[in-house]
Amino acid sequence: MATDKDSLSQLSHLFGAYLNQDYDLAGDTMDEILDCYVDEHDLDELTALLDEVRRFTRTNTVQLDVATESTFAPQVDLVAFCGAVPRFFETLSKRLEQAILEA
Repeated sequence: MATDKDSLSQLSHLFGAYLNQDYDLAGDTMDEILDCYVDEHDLDELTALLDEVRRFTRTNTVQLDVATESTFAPQVDLVAFCGAVPRFFETLSKRLEQAILEA
């Protein structure tokens, strides 16, 4: 069951602004892209994104890849970057948790 995209504004922003056809402007690897995102957003935005990631992944545990595609239609191949869609969300969560702790 996909979550309403309107309730996922931070996650929608990440996909629309950083994981689009011009992703290479933010970096060549997923770590570089996520670092760019973290550097350009404040603690409240990072916390909101982490909350959205947790809610989205919890709501869509069975078919996370299908829910991600249908909700966000990412313009980058998350599997190519991370090996699997769930791994992308794990990587994103860990990076956000780290940034929040360091803030």
